Amino acid sequence: MTNRRALIFDWLLVLAWMAIIFAFSSQAHSGEVTRQYFGSFNILLRKTGHVSEFALLFLLLQRALKHTVGGALALTLTASVLTILYAVSDEYHQSFVPGRTSSIYDVAVDSAGIMLALLILRIRGYFLAAVKSCKS
Repeated sequence: MTNRRALIFDWLLVLAWMAIIFAFSSQAHSGEVTRQYFGSFNILLRKTGHVSEFALLFLLLQRALKHTVGGALALTLTASVLTILYAVSDEYHQSFVPGRTSSIYDVAVDSAGIMLALLILRIRGYFLAAVKSCKS
């Protein structure tokens, strides 16, 4: 895949994932619906979903930004800021959806996805380094 095609593909993945998050956030009264199925585990499962979906958004943003942002720190900070801004916009959007609420707490939960993604990347780095040293 050429550089330009890879850039376009990576940003299409980001936009597609943002659209999926938006669709989930647009579901009216979703908390009450999932509570019927999951009972006392409802909040835990929903918050785990928030962390996971924003961890993936962060990873996709990092992948897309690698084409234009130089340096690991700049890449991480840029992807983090964009992820948090999308979390804020997601909460604002939810304030207009019937049966949904907007909460700064949920932005914090969404932002925890960044930490999960960074942990995954760190573990992946250790694993790849170990595999490489075993081959040597």
